[in-house]
Amino acid sequence: MSAWEQEKEEKSREIIELAYETNCIETIFNAEKKKHRYEGWILKNGTNSIYFINFRKGPGAPKLMAKLGYVMGQMAIEEIPKDERDWFVGVEMAGIPIVQAMSTAHYILVGHATGDELRAGYTRPFTQNKIRTVGEAVEELGNLRENLERLGKWGSHRLVEADYEDGARIVIVDDMVTGGESKLIAREVINFDLEQRGLTGYSGHALVGIDRLQGAYDFLKKEGIELHCAAPMNIEWLEGVMPAEQYEHLERFVQDPSLYQDVGRDPKEDRTKGENSPYMQEALDLARRVT
Repeated sequence: MSAWEQEKEEKSREIIELAYETNCIETIFNAEKKKHRYEGWILKNGTNSIYFINFRKGPGAPKLMAKLGYVMGQMAIEEIPKDERDWFVGVEMAGIPIVQAMSTAHYILVGHATGDELRAGYTRPFTQNKIRTVGEAVEELGNLRENLERLGKWGSHRLVEADYEDGARIVIVDDMVTGGESKLIAREVINFDLEQRGLTGYSGHALVGIDRLQGAYDFLKKEGIELHCAAPMNIEWLEGVMPAEQYEHLERFVQDPSLYQDVGRDPKEDRTKGENSPYMQEALDLARRVT
């Protein structure tokens, strides 16, 4: 194990613990909203979860953001060849403060001396509709393209705030990853923006804060994107940090999420909460007692 790999592993554990302590990792047992304590979450892929990663709270946790920014900045240098990382684009909304923390931390600690700056930008919303799949994103972007052409505003509606050059190698930056499809949606937005400006470019890497370890690495690799994560969701790092009875459910969920899925509901066809499985009901009953 290299010196960087050893340091990264140590920092990864700190990031997971801090994310839990600052409620950037919420569980049904510490969720702010009663709805989530009573029902859990339905993720973008339609499946149930008893925990949720929400780095929109990150700016209110400076210690966490500083550590995350440092690790992700070092990941960029250590894990991505220099000729494959011209710009780092944060995915709105949670990816925006993270890409800024990463760029700033790296410059303060390293970049000012080496001249190796991590140039940061971010995506902007392109629709009011909730986008869950690449197909939906392509359709919405197609509608936007038609509207801009019809109104004669082609080239004036930026979806990415970054002054990248022709042929830029663009790294996608986000707070977390589950299955990986949201990173493909981000790539569609970046490609649309490049097309709008009459530029070429390529997105071959994605940097995320936390990987939920649900197959995203292999999925994205098949799609031409190499995934790098600051902290894998190694659940054993939270043992002793959270109450044992709650940890038992979280550990079981991570090992086999199917035990907590709704009875008879196909998440690909129906994204409405249905009948709880026995394990989900047991966990939700515990969450109600905690409140």
